[in-house]
Amino acid sequence: MSSLTFPKLLLIGLCHGWTFPNIFTREVAETNDFIDINYETIHRRLQATAGAPAAASCENGDRYVIIMAQNKSTDTLKASLAADSSAEVTYHHHYTHTVNGFSATLNSAALSIVQAHGGCSLEKDRKFAASSHMRGRELATVLNVQWNLDQIDSESHMDQKYETGELSGDGVHIYFLDTGINPFHVEFTGRLGEGKNAITDRPAHRVWEWADCHGHGTHSAGVAAGSTFGVAAGANLHAVRVLDCEGNGYASDVIAGLDWTVGRSLTKAHTSVANLGFSGCDSAALQEAVNGATAQGVTIVTPAGNGNFDACSVSPGKSSTNGVLTIGAVKH
Repeated sequence: MSSLTFPKLLLIGLCHGWTFPNIFTREVAETNDFIDINYETIHRRLQATAGAPAAASCENGDRYVIIMAQNKSTDTLKASLAADSSAEVTYHHHYTHTVNGFSATLNSAALSIVQAHGGCSLEKDRKFAASSHMRGRELATVLNVQWNLDQIDSESHMDQKYETGELSGDGVHIYFLDTGINPFHVEFTGRLGEGKNAITDRPAHRVWEWADCHGHGTHSAGVAAGSTFGVAAGANLHAVRVLDCEGNGYASDVIAGLDWTVGRSLTKAHTSVANLGFSGCDSAALQEAVNGATAQGVTIVTPAGNGNFDACSVSPGKSSTNGVLTIGAVKH
């Protein structure tokens, strides 16, 4: 057994595109009509493609992310917006844990007020797209494993075993900022915890509002922590849905999901990893939020992009902050 640590094992596995069985319990899903998800369609989509295409345009109309400078409050800015009758504002998210700010749709009058306000940065909302065992403390050894697990548990040889000692992921909480997770998947039984839906395409505060309707998030969760094929089969999973049923999303929703993740991690005081399952346009606001998350002790894992281009040109993979790991893929 080499000196590989649990973070190395987990982080190497998260973004390598390895296979994971799409075992969806359709019968259970159909009996719960509070959410409409076609798992047969998800299965076909996963077989056909590893991820959604990149967004054609980076910017999103009149929707903005506003981040306040250090020690500056949002109250004064919001008061200025409220005082001008010509300013039309629709607030979407408020951020407190990773950055201090909010996202909102602004008309031209409101935009002028924000631009004239000192002590804040303003960015048009950016588009993003999906990139494509044993519990407890016993020694973890799995026999006749798939090649990916065999490859990462040793730096020297392939022996048809996955041996990680006590590194099962037990006690670690992985937050998947992605398209959601299928709550009925048998690979996550007993380990799927509280989740969050950060986008507004579904009614809020409903059971399993964070359920996956695309497939990418479930696939990523299985690679990382599925009970049979996962790198960390003892880890706890949390779905943070920031991408829609087409695998697309916006920086403002991602920041909201990351803000919720950091807040929950601080409240629960547990070891946390945030897996950002997407890549897209360069966003200074998202980079600042990622830096804020790492400063609060959350390890960030992000794909190099799955687009055959330099990861240093896109967010969030371009980050060079300690605690952010940008992982590339390999083929068998």
